[in-house]
Amino acid sequence: AHSGSRATHPAWLPRPLHLVASVCRQAGPRHDSEGHRAAPRDQARPVRRVRRFAALSACFGRLGYLVDGSSNRRVLVWALVVVLSFSRHMFVWPLIHQTLADLIEGLDAAWRFFSGVPKYLILDNCPAAVAGPDPLTPKLTRGFLEYSQARGFIPDPTRVRHPRDKPHVERGVPYVRERLFKGGSFLDLADLRTQASSWCLEVAGQRVHGTTRHLPLVVFRDQE
Repeated sequence: AHSGSRATHPAWLPRPLHLVASVCRQAGPRHDSEGHRAAPRDQARPVRRVRRFAALSACFGRLGYLVDGSSNRRVLVWALVVVLSFSRHMFVWPLIHQTLADLIEGLDAAWRFFSGVPKYLILDNCPAAVAGPDPLTPKLTRGFLEYSQARGFIPDPTRVRHPRDKPHVERGVPYVRERLFKGGSFLDLADLRTQASSWCLEVAGQRVHGTTRHLPLVVFRDQE
């Protein structure tokens, strides 16, 4: 079953990690820049046997400006767009910053939404996760390496300026911007997140996907 962004924390997904939380506190608003290589498959430590997906792609994309109803401030909003490689079912997590803490919060929201964790995460070369972009031996930041090991997935950073390395999610960013964000009415970031979660189920998940010609949500529930 899916869960919205305000759902109760599931028992199978541990609370925020002490090690990662420590890194976030030390880094403050900045990401940890200490580089480490991705963990080999036999070193990853799954937290528990839960629903597992073969692969999932994630990237950041710019949505536009949002006027916060409580502060009346105009802020630039980004989206962490997460797409399952097989079904093409999508999750969208709007956010203001792209720090390690923000990335972890968004990914944990995705794991709750999908009720599972992927074996492989294909992701952007975002500074919060990748300290040293390299086509052969990309280096992860210390905090993201620890997070991936604790959650039990293997990060697979894409090459810089190679959008075809993650085509499933790259094409999803303009779709989210045009169909969800533009023309929408949102009270604040929390309201945008709630609406985005519902939109993923009721609109994006129910459309006929342009490549697969199937409904992503139906494929997700029946086959993935």
